[in-house]
Amino acid sequence: MERVHIGSVIHEKLKEQGMSVTDFAKALHCNRPNAYSIFERKNVDVELLVDISKVLNCDLLSIYQNSIPKPDCIVLIETNERKIKEIQSDDSIKILYVQKPAK
Repeated sequence: MERVHIGSVIHEKLKEQGMSVTDFAKALHCNRPNAYSIFERKNVDVELLVDISKVLNCDLLSIYQNSIPKPDCIVLIETNERKIKEIQSDDSIKILYVQKPAK
């Protein structure tokens, strides 16, 4: 999955809701040029993205987060357990609990 251009997503959501750029800017306590600059951004500060999500009443943070490729990784943790357990928390992360070697 390719990372979304979050500014374009914001602009599209704004149009879908029929909100004017002027009203959008007022809700964010900024001016129209600043609002238009948001539409050009590939990345947006998390705090601003949360504020925009509130204004547009949609979860833009999840949309952006879900577009970020997740690397495959394995985390190994030593435990005192007798058996090995594999817990799959989601498709991209596997957590393995491995028995601690005897001394």
